[in-house]
Amino acid sequence: MTFISSVEEAAEELLTDWPGDEGDRFYEAVKACFHCLQGQLGTEIVRQAFVQAAVEAGISVELETGQLTNGLETETSRVPMNR
Repeated sequence: MTFISSVEEAAEELLTDWPGDEGDRFYEAVKACFHCLQGQLGTEIVRQAFVQAAVEAGISVELETGQLTNGLETETSRVPMNR
């Protein structure tokens, strides 16, 4: 199981280990990570985009309340992923 707890970790997972990297939700999640890291988008939007990309790729996710390590927001979700 992999835990994603920051925008940086989400981007790394999407860009290095993601199965089926051709779906629309995948591209939206990558763009969301980029815009968030540029300070143009909140982490909650990234979390939603990442979860939608996981569903699109057939990855099981379980949401857990937590805090992102990049400090952009005080509450969001860690995303454990089972492949």
